[in-house]
Amino acid sequence: KVGIGAVLKQKGEDNKLHPIAYFSKKLLSYQQNYSITEIECLAIVEALDFWHHYLYGKEFTVITDHNALRWLKSVKKPNSRLFNWSLKLSQYSFDIKYQSGKTNVEADCLSRSPIDRIENDSHIKIVNLISKQDLIIEQNNAIENKEAIPKRCKKENDLIVRVKNNFHKAFIPEKLRKNLIEKFHLDFGHLGAGKMQKLMSTCYFWPNLSKNISTFVNCCKVCQSNKLSRRKTLGSLSQIGPAKEPFEIISIDTIGGFSGYNSSKQYIHVAIDNFTRFAWCIASKTQSAKDFINLIKSVSSINKPKLIVADRYTGI
Repeated sequence: KVGIGAVLKQKGEDNKLHPIAYFSKKLLSYQQNYSITEIECLAIVEALDFWHHYLYGKEFTVITDHNALRWLKSVKKPNSRLFNWSLKLSQYSFDIKYQSGKTNVEADCLSRSPIDRIENDSHIKIVNLISKQDLIIEQNNAIENKEAIPKRCKKENDLIVRVKNNFHKAFIPEKLRKNLIEKFHLDFGHLGAGKMQKLMSTCYFWPNLSKNISTFVNCCKVCQSNKLSRRKTLGSLSQIGPAKEPFEIISIDTIGGFSGYNSSKQYIHVAIDNFTRFAWCIASKTQSAKDFINLIKSVSSINKPKLIVADRYTGI
């Protein structure tokens, strides 16, 4: 939601539509909160107001890529913004026709943010990475060697191109692809894969272009050695001990499963001195915190331990 745009066209002698005027306008801060339907309707209102001297009293057709606007004249909510705009448009005699966005590129181009557009100098630099004559020669060699030419490609001025949304992209034979990617990567200062794909795809085309670029960038030693790691740093490994004197480290744990031996006590709580391997054992019916307290008291009756090591059992 950056701006709105429109193109005024009329039929020429060849019975084709030709542009005669262009209109674009940046949205105000509150207009950027409009819904998509309201923004599309605003574009019509502003464009007709801008070309009022051309359109007033004439029959014309409004072509839009927003299908909901076809019912603009039938809005019946008196308090709605769309209703007020439909009243303003009622002074004009026009029809609304839907056309998909893929073929409505002129108006879309005028409404896009200029930041996303490629500067002329950069575009020229991309095109000049390979000469037209060298490209034509390699394309002819590819045809002679029966290299597969992608669908929807055609020849224009001896050059095989792919046309999509009125944009012409030169087809690059397999022999030139690696050198072209390498030259682009070095000349543009080791760009990342995403930025390279965005720039190269404006001028060149071949199957798996994005995959080839990603593979090359991932194998570039300069890029990989200077790439910042986004992984979280791992903690350093550590160990407990070994103990150097008695009662420095005491390990405690529980052994269970003794209920089937004609005993009411099914747990044995064990404490072991890591230095002397001396053990304390207490039998119990449960493994609650009280049982471990009694075990530690038994150890502390001889000497106070410096460190007690246990697992993550909740009773401990």
